[in-house]
Amino acid sequence: MTKNEILEDLREKILSEEYSQGDSLIERELCEYYEISRTPIREILWRLVLDGIVEQRPARGFFVRKLGWEQIFDVFQTREAIEGMAVRLACQRREPEFIRKLEALQQNLESLPEEQIAEVGPVFGRDLHTMFIDASANALLKEIYHKVSYLARLTSNIARHSSSIETVSRNFHLAIIQAVLDQDADKSEQLMREHMRITCRDIIDTFYPQVFLGKAGGTGVSR
Repeated sequence: MTKNEILEDLREKILSEEYSQGDSLIERELCEYYEISRTPIREILWRLVLDGIVEQRPARGFFVRKLGWEQIFDVFQTREAIEGMAVRLACQRREPEFIRKLEALQQNLESLPEEQIAEVGPVFGRDLHTMFIDASANALLKEIYHKVSYLARLTSNIARHSSSIETVSRNFHLAIIQAVLDQDADKSEQLMREHMRITCRDIIDTFYPQVFLGKAGGTGVSR
């Protein structure tokens, strides 16, 4: 494997939870697994630090980033701004191929069995959010989203452990799709922003119960 292939493979192992948040990434073991020397492995790990999904602790090494509620708040606050505008732009542009893909995804979401929502729902959700970013045709917005998307996958891994959160997300996704198909840019942006705020609130309320909710604006989480 090339260095870039190893980077992609290790990144996907983290994002798919083969390595859990907080796990140690031991350089020696990675060198043996990928049959590569320590210098390129360290370069790869530092690249993942730049991606925001790995952290380096002095004298302790590299670890999969473990998100606290503050980081989750930051991710969703950023996504609300980016994806609210993205869905508005996508709605206004309404490229034929985008609409065809949107209708196909709508059918998949509508036919998704309840017992599969927690497992399959996040995959459809990522596809949908990426479609809106691509359809916005805004290169800078897409570049910023690319950076945030890795952290978004980590928050998605947390959310998918709650079927109720994923059910609410699926309902929001269907409502957003319908708003876009109805050519209602204002409603599509409003729903996307509400989706981000409510998902953030539900994740923190469910998995970080020590945090008091309801003080601040935006997601309703006090920082």
